[in-house]
Amino acid sequence: MDSAATHPLPSPSTWLQALPPALVQPLPALISPQALADAAHGLGQHYLHAQLPSAASPQAVLQALGNQLGFADYYAANLDALYDCLTDMQPPPTATGWVLLLSGALQPSAAPSDPTGAAPHGASWQERFLACLEDAAQYWQDECGLAFRCFYCA
Repeated sequence: MDSAATHPLPSPSTWLQALPPALVQPLPALISPQALADAAHGLGQHYLHAQLPSAASPQAVLQALGNQLGFADYYAANLDALYDCLTDMQPPPTATGWVLLLSGALQPSAAPSDPTGAAPHGASWQERFLACLEDAAQYWQDECGLAFRCFYCA
C-alpha cells in the first residue's frame, strides 16, 4: 500500500519546518510554489524563486540564476562564483533563513550537458550544480545558524 495514501502530507508550513535546515531536494508534487512561498514567509524565512531556462548551456543557466537573484555585475556565471554569491547574500534582519525555489532546468530530462567534458570524477553538470547549492546550504547552517533550503521543480 502506498504510504502517501495512508499518511497525507502535512501542511506546507509543518512540512517545511520539519526538514533539515541545510537541504537541496526536488519540490514534492503536492507542494505548489505558492504554498512553499507562503510556508517560508510564515516561518520568517526569505523566499526566492528563479525560473531557469530549460535545455540551456550551464553558463546560460548560471547567468539566468545570477540575474534573477540580483547578483553583482562581477558575477562570473560559474560554480565558484555561484557559491561565493550565495554565501555573500544578506538576509533581511528578521529572517530565520532562506528558501530558494529553482524552476526549469534541473529536471533530469532538461539538465544541461557539460560540453567541456570537465565534470570531475564522472559527475554531471547537474550533480556539480546541486553539490554547489548543498555546500552553500551547509555554509548558512554552520557559519550563520540560518536555514537554507533549496528546492527544484519543472
